[in-house]
Amino acid sequence: MAAGVFAVRAAIERQLLETFLTRVTAAHVSIGGVTDGLGSLSLERIHLAAGDVVLDVPRADVGFGGPLKITLHAPHAAFTPPAAALETTIAWLTAAHARLRIFDGSLDVMAASSPSATPLHLNEVAGTLALEAQANAFDLSAALVANGRAYPFHAQAETQAGVLRQLWSAAALPAALLATLRPASVVVPSAGELHDVSLTLDAAVQASAMLVDVDGTDGAHRLRGLHGPLVLRAGRLSTSGIDGFLDAAPLSYVGEIHDVRDPARALFEGTRDLGEIVRLLGIAAAQPNLRFVHLEATAPGVAFLQYRMQSKVGPRAIAVLAVDPAEPSLKFDTAIAADHIISNGERTSQLAGRTGAIAGLNGDYFDIGRSYEPQGMVIRDGAILRGPTDRAALVIDRSNKVTFAEFHLKGIVETNGRSYPITQINSWPPGDTTLITPDYGMLLPPALGTQFVRLTLVDAARRRYRVSAVEAADAGLGVSFGVAFGPLVKGVHPRVGDRFTLAYSLVPKVDHIVAGIGGGPILLRNGQWYEDPHAPAPGERDVRWPVAALGSTADGLLLLAAVDGRHPERAVGMTRPEFADLLRSYGVTDAMALDSGGSVTLVARPPGQRAASVRNKPSDDSAERFISDALLVFSSAPPDEMARPAPSVVPPATGQ
Repeated sequence: MAAGVFAVRAAIERQLLETFLTRVTAAHVSIGGVTDGLGSLSLERIHLAAGDVVLDVPRADVGFGGPLKITLHAPHAAFTPPAAALETTIAWLTAAHARLRIFDGSLDVMAASSPSATPLHLNEVAGTLALEAQANAFDLSAALVANGRAYPFHAQAETQAGVLRQLWSAAALPAALLATLRPASVVVPSAGELHDVSLTLDAAVQASAMLVDVDGTDGAHRLRGLHGPLVLRAGRLSTSGIDGFLDAAPLSYVGEIHDVRDPARALFEGTRDLGEIVRLLGIAAAQPNLRFVHLEATAPGVAFLQYRMQSKVGPRAIAVLAVDPAEPSLKFDTAIAADHIISNGERTSQLAGRTGAIAGLNGDYFDIGRSYEPQGMVIRDGAILRGPTDRAALVIDRSNKVTFAEFHLKGIVETNGRSYPITQINSWPPGDTTLITPDYGMLLPPALGTQFVRLTLVDAARRRYRVSAVEAADAGLGVSFGVAFGPLVKGVHPRVGDRFTLAYSLVPKVDHIVAGIGGGPILLRNGQWYEDPHAPAPGERDVRWPVAALGSTADGLLLLAAVDGRHPERAVGMTRPEFADLLRSYGVTDAMALDSGGSVTLVARPPGQRAASVRNKPSDDSAERFISDALLVFSSAPPDEMARPAPSVVPPATGQ
């Protein structure tokens, strides 16, 4: 009879405790058994589930007669927080209403999403933990055990002005800890340590650590011996330099990832900028016989890769910029030497420097050593500086959408009841009807049989102009806005005071064009090699030498690529078909080559610097070549801070 009474009483107590704990923790709680003691209860086989978060504890002793005291006997307790349940875990903890004092115990921790990860254990737990509605606080010390080694750490927190501020620190932690919190496609650490670990959590997140001999894999390739600092501050994950090896090739990375504004989500899902770095790492890792790999985070939406490899025909050196046109802080534009079609040329680095660009690539073929006139189209800040030819060009619209095509000019000028097709802009000497603007230069050279009509704007909305002068170009003229009628145009006799109407646009039509640059040949179209019938310098098709190109991927990235050459001891260059194959291996679907040879120059701003500089090795022995124009990338984002980690200390817990 007594046994039955005790059994009923135990069942009632168990049910009451389950109901109470379920209510105060907002989780489902089950208890396998309850045993009465003097002023205490012993709970057996406690199972707590909050969404996908599960905690199983073999035994807990609850003491009464004073402050509530709970002692956990948990040498084999299992705490399972799957990656998707991180936010649920945090919400459950902050909603709890309990006060616990932990004396000792141990806890095995495994992430359900990474069953192959190295098991991590917690032991030597000591300190106080208070979880209340408005005043959460704790002061704990413990040791994380991995591969037979204990890693002491300390954690403390208090609520100030309604904000919980947490400080976590450790002199060292196993790098395998990151394997349970990794975003997809990022390196999975398997060995090595994190030194001087510091983590601050309040309204923001700050963290720092030093990687020491970290090994891992990205699933297909091995990374080993990684060492260097990592700092997370104000949504930026930066390093002043991480070095190691990708398979057998030396690897280095430097820069700042700016879009880690939600660190918890970034741990599991990654970020767009981190994805660019991972993508470039994959591009390098896929190349055979690597000799060197260097990666940089240049700016939000811009990442830089440089690598060297050994091919069957000799060494190769390649530089690639990956630009995400969807990044709102980025814009594209072209720059032209001396801001005129006719000039003495400028270096690519000079064009980037005086315009404030963070990156860029040399542009079109040009009249080298003489007028430096580009051979194809130039559009700057939405204005056509030089009209298109029958060669390929790239244009970028206001939304940063990229279009490769052979563009043509559709234009007309009307005067005295007659109309004439405009076929070119700022091309001299003209054959037929050509629009000339002050962007051409200072002087129009002599052109026999050419009549230049200077125009003054009358009505911008209707594109109406008045003739201010009519001059023969036989002896050369100063440049101003006007229309040139070449020797192929007959019977034009405009007079001062006549009215002109102008209209012109590009075909195929692209709305709201911001930038455009000529080049050629087209190398890839819809992912396939394209034998461009209008290729400039067709004799260069099968010559191995320096080459440059612009290419777009199926998911919208724009790649700027430069291959060095003409130096057999360092880089042999590529033929155009070889270059197309390389770009295809990057995932490029459409690509256009630019001027090659000694003109090939890729510039980018190194992390921590203010100005872009040359990042490849131009083949001219004398110096960086003077060129005509370049495609440039600009960023309105704040410059890198390149924060450095502070040494961490691990004080003893104070709440024992």
